[in-house]
Amino acid sequence: MRSTRKLIFALLSCFLWGGLLVAESRENCFSCDIKVRSLKRPLDLRGRWLFTREDLPQNKDPETDTSSWITIDAPGTWNNAYEDGETFEVGWYRGNFRFHSRLIGKKAVFYVDAYMSRLQIFLDGKEIMSRKGRHTHEQYHSIQPIPVVFEITETRHVITMRVDTRLMMGVYQLPFQLRPYREFDPVITFYQLFAGELRNISAYVLLVFGLFFLAVYARTRYALYLAAGLTGIGIFPFYAFPHDNMIKLVDPEKLWILHYIGINCLALGHVTYSQYFWKATPRINRINFIVVAALAGLLVAMTFNFNMFIFQIVRKVTFLYSFWMAMHLVWNCWHAFRANSRLFILLLGEATFFVCSVHDILLALGLIHSTSLIFLGTLISTTSILYLTAVIFAETYTQNRQLLMHVGEVNQNLERTVAARTHDLYEKKQNLSLILQSLPEGIMAFDASFRILPEYSLALERILETGNIEGRDIFQLLFAHSSVPMDVQAQMRSVLALSFDEPVLNFDINSDLLVKEFQASIRGSIKVLGLTWSAVMAENNQITRVLLTISDVTQVKRLERESQRAKLRSKIVEAVLNGSVPRIQDFVVGAQNALRPYVEAMKVGQLTDEQITGLYREVHTIKGNARTFDLQDLADNAHQVEKEFEELKRRSENMESEQIVFILQDLLDTLHHIENVETDVVARLSRAEQQTEHNVHPRLWRMFKNRWEHLSPEHAALELPELQQDIQMMSYRQAQPYFADLVHGFDEIAAQLNKPAPTIHFDIPNELFMDAALAKAVNDILVHMIRNSLDHGIETPELRRQANKPERGQVTITFRPQGRGFILDYVDDGCGLNLEKIRNRAMQLGLREALAQDPEQLVQSIFMHGFSTAEDVSEVSGRGVGMEVVARELRTWKARLRWNQMAQAYTEAQLLPFDISILFPSGSVVASGSGHEVRIAL
Repeated sequence: MRSTRKLIFALLSCFLWGGLLVAESRENCFSCDIKVRSLKRPLDLRGRWLFTREDLPQNKDPETDTSSWITIDAPGTWNNAYEDGETFEVGWYRGNFRFHSRLIGKKAVFYVDAYMSRLQIFLDGKEIMSRKGRHTHEQYHSIQPIPVVFEITETRHVITMRVDTRLMMGVYQLPFQLRPYREFDPVITFYQLFAGELRNISAYVLLVFGLFFLAVYARTRYALYLAAGLTGIGIFPFYAFPHDNMIKLVDPEKLWILHYIGINCLALGHVTYSQYFWKATPRINRINFIVVAALAGLLVAMTFNFNMFIFQIVRKVTFLYSFWMAMHLVWNCWHAFRANSRLFILLLGEATFFVCSVHDILLALGLIHSTSLIFLGTLISTTSILYLTAVIFAETYTQNRQLLMHVGEVNQNLERTVAARTHDLYEKKQNLSLILQSLPEGIMAFDASFRILPEYSLALERILETGNIEGRDIFQLLFAHSSVPMDVQAQMRSVLALSFDEPVLNFDINSDLLVKEFQASIRGSIKVLGLTWSAVMAENNQITRVLLTISDVTQVKRLERESQRAKLRSKIVEAVLNGSVPRIQDFVVGAQNALRPYVEAMKVGQLTDEQITGLYREVHTIKGNARTFDLQDLADNAHQVEKEFEELKRRSENMESEQIVFILQDLLDTLHHIENVETDVVARLSRAEQQTEHNVHPRLWRMFKNRWEHLSPEHAALELPELQQDIQMMSYRQAQPYFADLVHGFDEIAAQLNKPAPTIHFDIPNELFMDAALAKAVNDILVHMIRNSLDHGIETPELRRQANKPERGQVTITFRPQGRGFILDYVDDGCGLNLEKIRNRAMQLGLREALAQDPEQLVQSIFMHGFSTAEDVSEVSGRGVGMEVVARELRTWKARLRWNQMAQAYTEAQLLPFDISILFPSGSVVASGSGHEVRIAL
């Protein structure tokens, strides 16, 4: 009879279980049928689990109908479980386990991490674990995986979990396993230690260190200790609130909300601490404090009146804003490490914190399945801060101890030497006063209010030409009428303000930001003043005053310029000997004429943006031509003007005329001096040579005479336009001499680029004559194009050898007469233009040519103002001006440019060879033959 009942019960069980499995059998459902053949190794339970948000008591029963349940990733978020997007706090998980018969009677451990949520676990409908709140006699396992031990009594068991959480994430993280039961399981022990005891111990250790550094700050008033102390205290809520010790005293739901405050406090403390070793950002710090305080206030408010929707937003903002602050502090630590290698431990700790933050944000968003690492990252980073602060404290303490020892030694002999020392001090004071008044440099000191102290040298009044010095603001006295921009003055104020009452380390680190030399307008004259900044420290090794030494280096700078001008005179004399003075004269006069409209405009008022752009372009052209004529001082001045223009445009949208006058003065003076030197030297030349320059060339005269001397006045009147053109042609000169200087004018530029100077081949017919103005324009065009080829097109010797090219680049320039004009063929053997790189740069600048499919439209980008594919700005290129000058000259002379290999570049390697032809429709003539045999090309 008993055996019959067992048989009936077995049949009913099979029928019931079979029906349930059929009902729960669905595609991509891991928990519908979990087969457990052995427990020698842990069984990973990650996968799609049966899930429902309907909170019904019968959900725990094995026979419950689950046809309406869905499947969801575990571990994973609930956010996308249902399409309606509603938030909910309770979720049920269900797993059907099939155990091998040999496992019956053995114990197993269901190991799950639900992260501070209220949790119930049922085995075949019977509750085997409950985590509901404060309970003195049980562990809550708030942030640790929960080991739930049960005995396998059947081949089939149903494990159901009810998770009550506001995170919208039930099974939060790994581990999620079915483990064999062992009296000592090292894995479970490790997780209990790592996420439980170690976290709790760390919370109180860091709290003690934080309180210690707050006490140190109270005695020293050094803000670094304040930042370190608040960092140690700020992490306490994040570490300690989720622990069982706190949960037994306070409602876990409130602690669970409040522990998020520790995340933002941690990030805020770390980013503030990092600024003591790199650039301080008080404005950003205020914004960070306001945001963190607002988020903390919202979290505290939710402990009294919880709102699920608002909480989800606050939680995400908390993570994202902390992530932003983590990026900021890693940036600070990287720059601080580059300035001081001893800060490597700080960089390592904060980089670990950043990596762990990224990992846990992905985990919280359900994008990865892993174990939370934020505790490890914050522990390492906070420990690195406290360690570094302790090292600084120990060094300061050691220094103070050494100072105390010295003071003790001095005190032992003080009574015997006080009288002698007093007399010596009096004599030294008298001597120091005499020295101070006789020094040629101006010496003064100022305090934290930036007010000048009464003790200063008499030379200061002579240098600044004023006796009203004592008590004045240092910046108002020195920089009110100077070339130092307002933003630089503000930066200097900030650096000095952060240095007072602080160790000298801060001053030394930021001393490079203090201006060392500037120009000032003093009583109508321009002076160049040199500055030397020195910190004056008190007994506690903190800065109380700053000593400033001022030197008038105007004469030194003037002597340097005189020396440069002497060199320039020798250059002009050399130019006289080789016959290139007329071209230099044309260049200087043209440069002065180009700058004169802008100088006149500055006298009237402020320049427009278009005028500033035009002035920048003219300066760039002057620099290129100066290097062609080997006028290096003028080229250096023009390059310095370019750099200062860029700095002014970067700092402010509107540039004052006074600032422009400052930076143009040297350039204008140099041009004027070149003109004077030319006048002195050229005045001694033969007048016959000057007249020859303006005489009609015999070939042109014969050509003109042969065409017009046999025509009657009536016929000549009918061909008046041709007659006017031929009369104008009489002023043309042979083309070849105009371009002679270009062949060897690029040696210095090539040396700066670490390339051999290119071989420049000119093919200019002897019979080609050209208008002087057109020749100058073509000369400017070729200067910019050759510079562009040398910098961008022609490769380094190593790359040219790899491409089987000669180490020295080749540039070929051919003049082909055509009608009354000519065609200029220009080709170099470099790598050509990278069309894809040009397109990317054009897209960055927002040029419409970037969208063009026709490569001929795309390459028009290189002629735009400011366009350059150079990664860095150098003395040679990178400002996007040279090719713009080329385009401007082409438009002026109505010339047309054609790329000779455009189709090949478009279809092959996206590399366009620099092979162009430019048609100049007028401005030249071909005269050939001798005697009466003259050919005129019209």
